[in-house]
Amino acid sequence: MTRIRMIASDLDGTMLLNGALNLRPETCGLIQGLINEGIGFAASSGRQYDNLQNLFQPVRDQISYITQNGCVTYFNSRMISQELMDPLLGKEILQDIRRHPDLRAMATAAECVYADADDEKFLNHLREVVRVRCHPVERVEEISFPYSKISMFVENGVDDSEYWKKRYGDRCTVVPSDRQWLDFFPTGVSKAKGMRCILDCTGIDPEEVLVFGDNDNDLELFDLAGCAVTVSSAKESIRRRADTVTELVEHVLMEILNGKRNIEDWKK
Repeated sequence: MTRIRMIASDLDGTMLLNGALNLRPETCGLIQGLINEGIGFAASSGRQYDNLQNLFQPVRDQISYITQNGCVTYFNSRMISQELMDPLLGKEILQDIRRHPDLRAMATAAECVYADADDEKFLNHLREVVRVRCHPVERVEEISFPYSKISMFVENGVDDSEYWKKRYGDRCTVVPSDRQWLDFFPTGVSKAKGMRCILDCTGIDPEEVLVFGDNDNDLELFDLAGCAVTVSSAKESIRRRADTVTELVEHVLMEILNGKRNIEDWKK
């Protein structure tokens, strides 16, 4: 039997359901219990490091972070990998997004995000809802600072992701990260690549990892791990790829603490 030694979970749509802004009250207590039993935990998200640390405040210094869909990874409070967007390609994408009046964009670096200073509504959304450290700039496509990822925001929901994949999918990775967001980041970067960096630091085998996810940007992590779990609200194509479906991530965490600690316990 293969023991679970590491758990990684997506946030939006997986641990955070129905637009929730905060984790459930019991979540960090369950994670602390897993850590006490020698099972590691990694937050795996398109979000930024500071944002994730705020969400996991009670255990923030005891877990790992795969941020920006794998562009920047942290272990033991230390950055262990970082990938950067090609600035010429990034500028092209940002200029293209600007041509559509109903779209907004931000460029995400390791420590902050950059967005247009004159778009106060979007800046407020980033600060108050997304809760990221935001640096306003005159025109986001003109920034000279290195950054890892571009995120396109559509208030009413992204419905043309295939259009953007056809335009840029041969030069970078283009994936939805939530209903309102579409991410662009360097080819070859994934949450799975970030997880491999963490596993290299811990000596844990991929077969000893259980992961949670709900979207296309989680699928490479599904393929890497010994067991993949999704939530019942995920789309059908994701549910088909998962080994197990649950109503809440916390239900699985609780059952692991109660003794279902082998990967085989969670296979269909």
